Amino acid sequence: MKHLKSFNIFESNFQNQEEIDSILDKISQSGIKSLTNQEKMTLDNSNNLDFDYKKYLISKIERFMSNQEDGLTMQELHAGSSPLYTEQGQDIDLIERLFPDQVEVIRYGGYKYETELKEYYVNYEDLSVENLEDIIDLIGV
Repeated sequence: MKHLKSFNIFESNFQNQEEIDSILDKISQSGIKSLTNQEKMTLDNSNNLDFDYKKYLISKIERFMSNQEDGLTMQELHAGSSPLYTEQGQDIDLIERLFPDQVEVIRYGGYKYETELKEYYVNYEDLSVENLEDIIDLIGV
């Protein structure tokens, strides 16, 4: 009975790895945005201790940005618009520049959000998965 339980655990881990490999292949071929919510959950599942989807995204960004000490602006990336970091009342905070280990966020307010109210920095670890996916799309990795 002990051997059967061990085999079942091995077989389950092997099937999980096949599923993860398939999802990673899909990312390579079609990009991160092509993943379904179920596939994202599979990658980030607590049963899969070897993979953390958010850390995976961060590592891709940091690898790309490692040669960009001065950072890259949204304009340099030819972004149609800057990713939304947060919205507070009548102000919006947009990610405006990427650096190797953080992003620059600018808070805008006033009529049509034309006034820069505040500038601050956020580490990649503190961004949402959605923000990280937006950045991945912008840098094309």
